[in-house]
Parts: sequence; structure tokens; C-alpha cells
Amino acid sequence: MNCKDKQTLAVDARLRIILNHSPKNINAFAWHIIPVTIISILFVIVGVSMKTGWLN
Repeated sequence: MNCKDKQTLAVDARLRIILNHSPKNINAFAWHIIPVTIISILFVIVGVSMKTGWLN
């Protein structure tokens, strides 16, 4: 996933889901939270592995 995809995901969540937040679209909101969380965890794993020397 490149930077543009992440920005698209964030803009979609901001404009389409958060503005119209209701119990009906909570599943769509969850489907935005899940990939953002996974990407964040991957950033941490890669950062720690680079710092500790796992990835050269």
C-alpha cells in the first residue's frame, strides 16, 4: 500500500464515514480502523527491526 492509498483511506473515512457517523455505518468505520491499525503495527515492527539490526 503506497502513501496515496493511505491518504485515500483517511480521506474516505473523514468525509464519508465520520461526517455521517451512525449505528448503521459502524461496520464501514471498523473496516477503516482495521487496516490503519495493521499498517501502524507494521511500521512499528519495521522500525524496531531496523533499529535492532534485524533488517539491514
